[in-house]
Amino acid sequence: MTEIETLKRAKMYMDKLAIGINPIDDKEVPENDVASNTRLLKCFSYISGVLTTLIKNEERKETYIPKAKRSPFYISPEEIEKFEFSKTPIFVSDVAERINRLIENHVKKLPVNALSRWLIETELVEEIFVNQVGRPIRKPTKLGEEIGITSEKRISKSGNDYFVMLFSESAQRFIVDNIYCITEFLSNKTKTAHANLGKKWDKEEENLLIKLYQDGQSIKEIAKTLQRTAGGIRKRLKILGIIAE
Repeated sequence: MTEIETLKRAKMYMDKLAIGINPIDDKEVPENDVASNTRLLKCFSYISGVLTTLIKNEERKETYIPKAKRSPFYISPEEIEKFEFSKTPIFVSDVAERINRLIENHVKKLPVNALSRWLIETELVEEIFVNQVGRPIRKPTKLGEEIGITSEKRISKSGNDYFVMLFSESAQRFIVDNIYCITEFLSNKTKTAHANLGKKWDKEEENLLIKLYQDGQSIKEIAKTLQRTAGGIRKRLKILGIIAE
């Protein structure tokens, strides 16, 4: 007898006892029998409820099918060919969404933030820090503008200014044409190389950055040492006033 069958049998006994029926012969329990005591009848009913919960839990265990782990992001040449280009400029999140529509369900989605990091790494987009604390503003570099990325200032409902980046059809095409470079960027090897990407700079790391630069190391060499992108190193040097804008 299985666990669920045993629990169901026990519940059946408690259900009958709770209404004054002997579960062995299905006859009514005599009034002078201890099993007909009102307090015991309530206990039988309570135990039946507990058994109901246990049965449901066991049934869930039997029917539970663990979700299969998704494979790392990948899109086939046949899939990417179906990408729908927008003639109207769209956000980078829209580009990622259109890509993700094309891939299989068992494959992980392309994260928008990863696509944004790749754009910074390839120096198509730069982060401009207004101050040491505030969030950076992302804008296209000259190279980014050449492929069709534009920046547009907008005003929020609260009256504050903010910037958005828009990707023209040619910028969308550039991303699609480089989709396998982006896939490589998402690989574990690349993630490890840029382990500190997006993390806040502390004073110790800034001092090391300055020393490495003054020692004559190239931007790429410093980026490798500090596990950041070349674009991130360049921007921090600008913020610190080590190099000109």
